[in-house]
Amino acid sequence: MRVLLGFLVALCLLVAVSAVVGAQQPEGPYYEVQPGDSLYSIAEQFGSTVQALQDANGIADPSLLAIGQQLLLPGYEGMTGLLRTRALHPGENLRTLPLLLGNERNVLLQLNRIVNPAALYLAQPAIHLVPG
Repeated sequence: MRVLLGFLVALCLLVAVSAVVGAQQPEGPYYEVQPGDSLYSIAEQFGSTVQALQDANGIADPSLLAIGQQLLLPGYEGMTGLLRTRALHPGENLRTLPLLLGNERNVLLQLNRIVNPAALYLAQPAIHLVPG
């Protein structure tokens, strides 16, 4: 009986801790730090600020980034997954990109903050969610 009671108490604690940990992990897309990245360049690329990135990721010293580190990107509510960027190639447009990148057109518009789809240009960085 004591063993069963101890097991039930441990199980309840495990469930409670899991709920707290799950609640603390914010949802949103992530970006994986690449060689040469800084918080400033990442903030500029994703339309954010250094302070917002620091706050969202609990970063005290913005100079301490590690290649491969995943950063939560604020400002993309309702989206989850890993974000990547790549330059647009000749002939690519908002009709071909959804097929090439595996994202819906409206997702690409929102991620890239595109106001005028006709104004895309060669080598423009295209932000997309990595399908997974």
